[in-house]
Amino acid sequence: MKRKIIPLLLILVMLSSIFGAGYAQDFITSSSIDFAGGDGSAGDPFRIATPKQLNDVRNHLNKHFILVNDIDLGPYLSVEGDGYNGGKGWEPIGIWNDFTGTFDGNGYTISGLFINRPDAHFVGLFRIVSGATLRDVSLVNVNVTGFAKVGGLAGLAKEATTICNVSVAGVVNGETGNISLAEKVGGLVGELGLVEELDGGTITNSSAAVVVSGRSVVGGLAGRSNGNITNSFATNAVTGFSYVGGLVGFNTGDVTNSYAKGAVTGDGSAVGGLVGTSVYPATISGSHAEGGVTGAIKVGGLVGWNTGAIKDSYASGRSSSSDPHIGDVGGLVGYLAASFEKPDATITNSYSTGEVVSQATILTYTGGLVAVLTHETLLSKRNPCDHPL
Repeated sequence: MKRKIIPLLLILVMLSSIFGAGYAQDFITSSSIDFAGGDGSAGDPFRIATPKQLNDVRNHLNKHFILVNDIDLGPYLSVEGDGYNGGKGWEPIGIWNDFTGTFDGNGYTISGLFINRPDAHFVGLFRIVSGATLRDVSLVNVNVTGFAKVGGLAGLAKEATTICNVSVAGVVNGETGNISLAEKVGGLVGELGLVEELDGGTITNSSAAVVVSGRSVVGGLAGRSNGNITNSFATNAVTGFSYVGGLVGFNTGDVTNSYAKGAVTGDGSAVGGLVGTSVYPATISGSHAEGGVTGAIKVGGLVGWNTGAIKDSYASGRSSSSDPHIGDVGGLVGYLAASFEKPDATITNSYSTGEVVSQATILTYTGGLVAVLTHETLLSKRNPCDHPL
């Protein structure tokens, strides 16, 4: 018997030394876990009542969990706490493997999430979630800093992950120095779904009251979305360089019955009150943006650069270009163009009411609805006798 035990221990030690302690810890049996109850199954999820138990989720990434009370991470992540990590704060769950289980907040709140890892990719409460379900939880007073793929809840949510009834409030920061990088920074998630996935996942009935900053592909709710966002909203300021949106920075999915209210600022291209860039086959429907938008080129009250479909939507905030030389600014869309895959982009039953201003003195295009559109785009005028959306 000893001969069998010793090799197994050696294997675990080798895995720990090669991949880090988190990998080897995945082998811990459920009977050794000190949760507040449950066995980790779907019918009897592990019960989480303390910060330490929340931290232990990382050791059982395919299990099911439920909160049984509010959790304050402040003391746990303080200088005297077990989660201080030399000032880096919370270590995102799933360093070596993705979280694939269920996390049910049960209506409770997690407060004081602090992460200071400015060189790290995939940063949030969770690092990467794959085919997981995250629901019914509020994250408040978050302060999260990472390099790329940064979100309050998760850095990346992929493979048909479901996020519902989740809210985040606080501050989320990504890298701000390199113009060429697509950091993908969002108040809720850095990225929803990968481009190659048929089902990019869903965000439903969720919100972000988060001040978000990054360089490129930055959004109040999600930096990039290849999934479906429904009945969700973002309310705070979003700042970046290019592909910056009040709700989503770069969209290739569907946005339905959602809105953004915060001010949006980008020093470069593709800046929109709701979405920075929306690319076919993306659709935006029943949605709106209220915040003011400021960018250089391809600036729109709803969408900065659009090649997809927009319908039953509107923008009411002020849209302006800050570039003194060139700029295209539209009350609804800054630049409406045909995509390579489909030779038309459409706007149907939509409108804008906000002021449109350009500072450019050399080359400028402005429009109450659209600043620039290609000859293959299609506009369906809204009947002025209709009631407002």
